[in-house]
Formats: sequence, structure tokens, C-alpha cells
Amino acid sequence: PCFNLIVSTLASQWFEDLPRALDRLFAALRPGGHLFFSTMADRSFQEWRAAHAVHGLVAGTPDYPTLADLGRMLAHLPDSALCDEDYPIAWGSARAFLGHLRTIGATVPRPGRAPLTAAQLKRVMTTFDQGGALCTYHVAFARLSRLPRHSIP
Repeated sequence: PCFNLIVSTLASQWFEDLPRALDRLFAALRPGGHLFFSTMADRSFQEWRAAHAVHGLVAGTPDYPTLADLGRMLAHLPDSALCDEDYPIAWGSARAFLGHLRTIGATVPRPGRAPLTAAQLKRVMTTFDQGGALCTYHVAFARLSRLPRHSIP
């Protein structure tokens, strides 16, 4: 172990195997060290998904873990804490929302998901705009601590 502190903000949702990555990061902590991370959680982009569902379509956004999923991933660790928060953002339009996703590099759809046709995308964007062009980031926050040596039984 070589780190006293590891911090990751909205990066872990890109990990292919989040439980394994968290175990490896935890293993890199020195006794008394802390890992803090935030990740997208299951309610992220719920309004965008709903706009798709109106037309019988499935959004290409990834499936993010629930807080319970994250809790199960961390349950075997000796000292961890979780919380979450919703951040609704009024984008003004579907075009602005999609532009934001492009800007942050979030353009890779979930595996096996074919792109929408132009007509399908236009319908989804219209529905999204009619719903107020609001879209929520649901963010989970976690703290993992490696107990100091004298605290370990």
C-alpha cells in the first residue's frame, strides 16, 4: 500500500469492472488511508430515458448502479459510507443536453445499442423539450477508509 488519500470524481462510471477496481484502489491505501469517490447512479438521465420510453425506445445511456448496488460492492470492506444526491439541470433544449454529453466525451452508447434513426431521435428530442428539457445527474458519493493497524483485530 502506498497512498494515504485517493480521490476520484465522476470517473469510476467508466470502469469496466467497478467492484474489482474499488478493491484494487482500496488495496493501494496505507493503514489510516481514505478513498473518496463519486459516480453516476441509477437515476441519472431519467428524463432522457423517459422521453425515449414514450416512443417505445430505450436510451443508449449506460445503466448506472443503485445506491444499494454500491453498498453491496463495499459491504466486505471494514469502514465505508455512502450517500447520494440529485442534481436536476435545465438544459434549455435537447440539442444543448446532447451537446453537453459530446463535450464531456459521454458519447459511447451501452453495449449492443444501435443508434436511433434521425426520425426517432427527432421525436425523442421533441418529447424531451416538451417536458422542459430538464435532466438529472444522480450522483453517489462514497468514502472508504483503511483502518489504522492498531484498530485491526
